[in-house]
Amino acid sequence: MHHYREIRPAILLDDGSAGVAGVTALSTCRNMLQWHDMHPSLPEKRSIMNNPLAHHITSQAYNNAWANHRLLKACGQLSEAEFQATRVSFFPTIQSTLNHILTCDWFYLDALERELRGEAPHPDCYVFFEQDEPFTDCAALHAAQRASDLRLIAHCRSLCDLDLARPVTILRDTPQVDTRQRMLAHLFQHQIHHRGQVHAMLAGTRIAPPQLDEFYCAGEAGERAQDFAELGWTEDEVWGPR
Repeated sequence: MHHYREIRPAILLDDGSAGVAGVTALSTCRNMLQWHDMHPSLPEKRSIMNNPLAHHITSQAYNNAWANHRLLKACGQLSEAEFQATRVSFFPTIQSTLNHILTCDWFYLDALERELRGEAPHPDCYVFFEQDEPFTDCAALHAAQRASDLRLIAHCRSLCDLDLARPVTILRDTPQVDTRQRMLAHLFQHQIHHRGQVHAMLAGTRIAPPQLDEFYCAGEAGERAQDFAELGWTEDEVWGPR
């Protein structure tokens, strides 16, 4: 029988560093999770699977994808003229705001995925902004955002709490270095910030802006059931143990 020492969850200090003592065993906890997935009867699995912060981060990734899906479904009912019409907001149109959300997702996801694979940072991180608005059609933009959201979910599902303390570098003109936890938190907040702007702009059209706060409460499962069906999810997949 294989015996592994327990890995204690990382304690993140105010500066974002890992202040845990005695973090030991195996190269990464992802490898441990994969090994234990093949041996589900082992008693050690419960302690290793106890990664509450990573679980919460993953739920945020699901919430992010759900909110984008619901918002883009509403935007898809706009005419091309309405989608591209100038309005009062930080970015001048619904189209430009949604494109900005997507290109920033590409920018941060690339850095997060590279670090997790053990690769060097992208030498030209600004390549993702070569086109301000790569999509002019809402359906095509929705599909691209969906693909990006699936990447983010997969990334978050692969993490354990210890991964969240690892530094991620982006080679901006002045290099950006943040822990994975902080970078993911910023990515989620960035989307929330700009989705709110699209939501407000929709209020000035013939299409009612959708409710975007029916994701977390168990009693509101019925309110999101249709969206989950469209996304191919179940409540257990999103909220169950991993």
